[in-house]
Amino acid sequence: MSIEDLIRWRPERFSEDHLTNFVRELFNGKTRWSVAYCNPPSGSWKEVLLVNDGDEYLQEIHKRGVGRMKRPDVVAQYLGDEEETTLLLFESKQEKSSWDPDLPAMMRRFFEGQDDYDESSGIRNVPFWHRRKRSDDIWETIPEDDPERDWFRRRAVKYVYGFGYMVGPTSPSDLSGESAWMRQQLADYEEVPPIVVMTVGWDPETFEPYTVPVFSDTFPEHLADHLRTILPTVDEGEGTTASGPD
Repeated sequence: MSIEDLIRWRPERFSEDHLTNFVRELFNGKTRWSVAYCNPPSGSWKEVLLVNDGDEYLQEIHKRGVGRMKRPDVVAQYLGDEEETTLLLFESKQEKSSWDPDLPAMMRRFFEGQDDYDESSGIRNVPFWHRRKRSDDIWETIPEDDPERDWFRRRAVKYVYGFGYMVGPTSPSDLSGESAWMRQQLADYEEVPPIVVMTVGWDPETFEPYTVPVFSDTFPEHLADHLRTILPTVDEGEGTTASGPD
């Protein structure tokens, strides 16, 4: 295969991993967001990094969890709220048929724990062992008697949720039914969680990704407004795309 053939090559389909990496890159390097966690393919454990008062705290995440608990694919921390820690818990799937209305509750339990499973006590109940200034490269070990090891357990936490699925290389003009499907899933809730449901496609000519997001009425307005500035969006049915500022 020649170099020219490699340059012209385009994939025929995208995997769930492409979607997870796309979502991670949406938040990576942003001034008002920090990527707290990203779940790689087949990973059994990873680390979570959270920000508090200018410091970064690192801890090892426990195993996947048991019972009605789900480890998110991406966790992003919004840094604009001083009184509480705001976390976006996101699940990415290959197809919309994998949608489960219990996903928000299951992802929340991964952080808050599940009362009837002692071995899955939740991320908030695991003390931090390492800390550094955001401008530093070197981690320090937090002494066992330092109360800051448990700051996350004491902190007020707000959870918002995301679910994304792919349509692959698809013309934006072919997505006329996706928004209606996403709105129907939200309408089926008795109590609607603060969630954004979105489909992700890749323009078949440019192979640039784009999104069609639908926010629940319960999603915080200031977060929805900011997310709209970083999501590459599409005017559904018209085939035009736009990307917001960093």
